[in-house]
Amino acid sequence: MNFFFRKVIQLSFLFLFTFSTFVFAQKQSKDTLLYNEFKSYSDSAQNLLYSNPKVAVRLATKARDLAIIGNFKSDVGDMYNTIGNAYHLQANFKEAAYNYSQALKVFEELKSVRGQVATFVNLGILHVDQNDTEGAKKYYNEAIKNAIIIGDSNNLASSYNNLAIVFQNENKLDTALVLYNKALDIRSKQNKTKTVCNSLINIATVYYDNKEYEKCLEHLLRAYNTDSTFSTDLLFKNLSDVYVTLGRFKEAEDFGLKALNIAQETENTRLLVDIYKNLFSVYQNLNEPKKAYQYADMAFKLKDELSSEDNKRIISEMDAKYESEKKEQQIALQESRLEREKQLRFSMIAIIVLFLVFAVFLYLAYRNKKKTSILLTQQKAMIEEQKLIVEEKQKALLDSIHYAKRIQQALLPTEAFIDRILHQTKNDK
Repeated sequence: MNFFFRKVIQLSFLFLFTFSTFVFAQKQSKDTLLYNEFKSYSDSAQNLLYSNPKVAVRLATKARDLAIIGNFKSDVGDMYNTIGNAYHLQANFKEAAYNYSQALKVFEELKSVRGQVATFVNLGILHVDQNDTEGAKKYYNEAIKNAIIIGDSNNLASSYNNLAIVFQNENKLDTALVLYNKALDIRSKQNKTKTVCNSLINIATVYYDNKEYEKCLEHLLRAYNTDSTFSTDLLFKNLSDVYVTLGRFKEAEDFGLKALNIAQETENTRLLVDIYKNLFSVYQNLNEPKKAYQYADMAFKLKDELSSEDNKRIISEMDAKYESEKKEQQIALQESRLEREKQLRFSMIAIIVLFLVFAVFLYLAYRNKKKTSILLTQQKAMIEEQKLIVEEKQKALLDSIHYAKRIQQALLPTEAFIDRILHQTKNDK
């Protein structure tokens, strides 16, 4: 019998504990009335996520639209993830993949590592459901790496848990058990009984694969007794599986029917396949072939629907589209960087050219000033020289005049002599 719950164990409670505490407080100022309305829709969607995922889709979509209007950016990413969770629970993988990819875009734009971690977890689960182990490992390892960086213990535990499931599916049970126990240690320290129960169930699956059925039952019952409210389709289904293996078919029937009622009520389509298989085995061993055939037929039909090539193609296309858009963004960033570098080079060249022009201008101005200074010095020297010549000529002229005056004075009679002559002439008369 295929113990399928090792592939889907995390889906029943992972989303709840990943996202019920994952509504970020907005740092930007918000319109109070609009945000209160958003919060009302958001909380209602979270509360109905498992009991009525169809209604949760509508409520989360309304909350997302309000978050877009109010520019509550991180809340937009949260709501895309919540919408994806609801579609995922209904096995609508196309819509789940689309909403997860939208959430990842939002958180990458916001550079929100915490948001990316939660979305990586969801994408890993989606790939597990499509038996794409390499894709699942890629996303889980991304989640673990980033969760450690930011100290996100909730998603770190979930990622350890989910990566363990992948290794368990590859029959690497020792590695799986180590990872499951890492998750259990983190959750035990958090004192969150429901997540502890989830880890106990996961560890039980390893014992089941090792054919240690009593240990498996022990851990399942421990989970069942740890929290009285932990009565889920998954736990009941797992208990039923173990009781079938142990040959305790009445107990297996009891828990199988309980699991079926809850799964049908919550429309947990993915788990219904394993529940149908379980009940087929139960009624086959109880010698009730009609009921056995009924559940076998239901299991095969639903499994074919969930494993359709269209769903696998859709998810592959979503991944390819996301990777393509991411590469386009990287190319655009590279081109933008090259353009900035080109502009910077042009700016530097322009500055250098201007500097050289200015330097040449200063040199020419200095040279002209120097020439002018030399010319002025020469002109001043010439003026001084001409001044000396004029002064010398003037001195020579004055010397000539003075000389002539002395000669004239020497030749002319004095006034006393003239007066004496005139006086003598007068007396002679």
